[in-house]
Amino acid sequence: MKQPVVVLAAVMIWAGSYALLGSEDGGLAREIESASGVLLSEEDPSRAAVQEALTDLLEGASELSDGADLPAPAPERLAAAAASYAEGGFLEREAVAKVHRAYEAVKGRAFEFPDSVGSIPEAREHGRQQLQSALDALEAGRPREAILEVLGFVLLVTTPMEQPR
Repeated sequence: MKQPVVVLAAVMIWAGSYALLGSEDGGLAREIESASGVLLSEEDPSRAAVQEALTDLLEGASELSDGADLPAPAPERLAAAAASYAEGGFLEREAVAKVHRAYEAVKGRAFEFPDSVGSIPEAREHGRQQLQSALDALEAGRPREAILEVLGFVLLVTTPMEQPR
């Protein structure tokens, strides 16, 4: 009889910690899970679905930035990037530039496209790892790292990949 009680207690603790994670991070964990399904799918999502997923990620990161002990311009730049994407232009030059400025404010240096990514499958795997790292950082109480991973992912998705020569 003790085993079901222990299992039930473990499930309740896990569910409570997951709910706490979702509430403390402004829903960023939920946004990451949702965006993963859209943006890392083998099928091509619609432009509207991509727009919504990227906007949700940036809005979640912006909400989390309030308590993340970020350098002074970072929360404002995150909010500006989220607002720009919410207006519908995830591929517009100025919207992407705002995400670059937010990334630089958080990281302290400019975004560099990963050298290890040269194809769509490699980009998909790299992005999957970034979003998992963001979830791991949230769970470990490292919001700045989670925000940086999310911003890096958004830039990975919106930065053109150079064609091999």
